[in-house]
Amino acid sequence: MTVVFSAVNAGVVIQVSDRLVSKVELRNGRITDHDLAANKTVVVISPDAMVSMSYAGLAYLGDDPTDVWLARWASGNLSLTGGITLPLRIPMQVQAVIDRLTVGLEDQLARVSHGFGVQVLVAGRQARRKDEAVPILWRVSAEPGQAPTVKRLNTGPRKTMSMSFDAIGSAEAALVRQLAQEVQGVDIRTPVEVDELEVKLVEAVRRASNSGPGIGPNAMSVRLWTNQQPRVFARYWPAEDEDIRTSSGTVVPAAYSPWLIAPTGVIGPAIHYGGGIGGMSPEGVALEVHVPAGPVWDGDTLVAGFDIHDRPPPPR
Repeated sequence: MTVVFSAVNAGVVIQVSDRLVSKVELRNGRITDHDLAANKTVVVISPDAMVSMSYAGLAYLGDDPTDVWLARWASGNLSLTGGITLPLRIPMQVQAVIDRLTVGLEDQLARVSHGFGVQVLVAGRQARRKDEAVPILWRVSAEPGQAPTVKRLNTGPRKTMSMSFDAIGSAEAALVRQLAQEVQGVDIRTPVEVDELEVKLVEAVRRASNSGPGIGPNAMSVRLWTNQQPRVFARYWPAEDEDIRTSSGTVVPAAYSPWLIAPTGVIGPAIHYGGGIGGMSPEGVALEVHVPAGPVWDGDTLVAGFDIHDRPPPPR
């Protein structure tokens, strides 16, 4: 179970999801936590689009975490494991990415006779003409034994600043309706308004988490925009501050970043610590990761780092 909220207009794309994978114990049906910092987001920068894709539903497809599976099929590199990967040599137009996902989901879920499926919410901007992009909000749905569907939501005129909104996951219907009423059709133009909308979506994740098990209070938000080059701003919103201890013994604040896939390379989910805003990214893409407490100094040395985020095996 999870929850994903997305809002887009001609100027900004915001997607927020919780960061928890839970498991259902077959003996008693009890829901327990499995991976408190599970990544559910894959950012794709293609020649014609930039999108953030987050999933709800099955946390594992086969033995792979669903985000790893999505990154493999989106990139066309089925051996992808994370870390840093060399440039891709396959079609990366956004429609080709979605086509690969639907083919892979249909094949994967053909092996499942019943139970949960997978939904992927795709939010971004797609170039339709030279120097002009339109907001896109697509929902890919796949259920066991059924062909996947792709629903393209109407995001209005290509230059509209009016927000379009969609949600997937297990949040209560009343919460989703209320949030839709507060976001859908609202003009968002200034940086302050964008910040306020992002906080509103994060708070909605927390409210969904309080309503029942299976949705985590920790959230990941992704903003996408362009200015000379594609820019990705990722922010981890922990319910409580999270620290890690470096090899030197220094305790520093930490934050997570999602998959980032571009024709020039792939960066897997990572832990960033101690260094304010920054992050490794493929050539031609600017990745900014917000680490809440800012720079940490050990004497005259700036303590900052970037590590690949290891994931636990599927629950048994």
